[in-house]
Amino acid sequence: MRSLVKDRLPTFTAEEKKLMKGSFGFIGINYYSSTYAQNVPEDELKVPTSYSTDLSVKESATKNSIPIGGKAEGIEWIYRCPDGLVQILDYIKRKYQNPKIYIAENGVTEAKVEGHPLANALNDPHRIDCLKQPSGTRLFSKITNDQP
Repeated sequence: MRSLVKDRLPTFTAEEKKLMKGSFGFIGINYYSSTYAQNVPEDELKVPTSYSTDLSVKESATKNSIPIGGKAEGIEWIYRCPDGLVQILDYIKRKYQNPKIYIAENGVTEAKVEGHPLANALNDPHRIDCLKQPSGTRLFSKITNDQP
């Protein structure tokens, strides 16, 4: 990592590392979408090191021409993919000893419609449909019961 990002990655003393370990009270997540990622070796990047190239991946919302999830309304790059959030929650649980997690945003958007009455905006079946998908059901179960 340090060879890739160089001096943009901070260094910490042993004492600072000790103070930081386990020092958070919760983890907050804004989850929007998932993508497929393919490794791009560092020598193939051929661009100056920057935040956008640090990942060394080629991202795509499709695999074999099949989208990762249903296309969300309103924002071009968001696909409804609740299973991606399930995978993130599982990873955080394993990596950080099951911390308290707050999901602030969940990646289900809608198109902006001028003059759309509030009552209609609150009737959002696309969110319900997302949670009815098998991966959405797993997400709902994970959030409410922490079941696999």
